[in-house]
Amino acid sequence: MNPLKIMLVGFAAVIILAASSGAYWYTVSLSHDYSWEATFEATIPVTNATVILPLPARDGISPVADAIADGKLAGVPPGWDLTVLEDGEVRMLRISAEAITPRPPHTPEPLMEGEEGPTAPQGAGNAGAYPLILSISVPSASPITTQHPDRTEPLLLPRHNLTSVTCDFPHPPSLPLVCTHYDTRVYSRYNATRPDALTVSVSAGGRNEWWILGWSGNAYRDTVIVTLAGDGWQAAPGKLVAGEGRYSVF
Repeated sequence: MNPLKIMLVGFAAVIILAASSGAYWYTVSLSHDYSWEATFEATIPVTNATVILPLPARDGISPVADAIADGKLAGVPPGWDLTVLEDGEVRMLRISAEAITPRPPHTPEPLMEGEEGPTAPQGAGNAGAYPLILSISVPSASPITTQHPDRTEPLLLPRHNLTSVTCDFPHPPSLPLVCTHYDTRVYSRYNATRPDALTVSVSAGGRNEWWILGWSGNAYRDTVIVTLAGDGWQAAPGKLVAGEGRYSVF
């Protein structure tokens, strides 16, 4: 056989093998997950606290809310009481806590030469951590529409006054990002020497992920960050970022 033909056949075989291997790893590694996270930062001690935060839902369906109701939320401190609230299509999480206290970061003691530091125990959760974080991830059986989640996917509710905005963070021009600002509502009631003692950030989203010579994927994220007033319902700003990540497999 002509040497050139042999080289071309070999090159084609390598391409086919690489594509087959990539397709295999893509298939076995592909996953789809919804997530929700709430971060609490207290500047001074807060007591007798009740906080109500938005959960993601779509047409009254919320995999995250169902999982939280089943007790699967990670990072919940002892003594905190959680209740999932339903109001039509809206799902919210009521959190009751006797105290939320500031947790300054732990500064490690210097080690003597030759000494080894202690190994952190598995499952330590929020012990000694700052800020305090509650989190959950729920698998989805089907791909998640991360480019246009406003049409089909669970989002934080309620949401009003939606406004399309420029995505104001660095990103490649080719990335199909869509950013939207909106207003939602949160509730808080607690005792503190100042009303602005507690800041809460809530993040929800969905992600498709796979592995081909490294992890890749795409996602949408829905975020609310608010300093609470501690005296009832208040408006809170939200931001939806859709179309993050990679949409071609190779």
